[in-house]
Amino acid sequence: MTSVPYRHNYIDGDWQAARRGGRIAVVNPANEAVIGSIPAATEEDVQAAVSAALKAFATWGKTTGSHRADLLNKIAEQVDFAPVHPPTCPILSC
Repeated sequence: MTSVPYRHNYIDGDWQAARRGGRIAVVNPANEAVIGSIPAATEEDVQAAVSAALKAFATWGKTTGSHRADLLNKIAEQVDFAPVHPPTCPILSC
């Protein structure tokens, strides 16, 4: 059985559950089976994410292009070495 990995919202450098704790079912449209859930983010969660992004932008915007390139290259190096996994949800043909 295919399932969606359990995740939280990524806000301000940390995985956080939805502030009101709710989750939304992820349903396979081919057979209507529930294959997982996602956080039921509320306006509070969105505001927290926007605030974190604005805070990060203030610092990021002051860095040099060279420093940004170095950081992005470090991220790219990690992506290159990440193991390749097949998709968790099969692609369904019509």
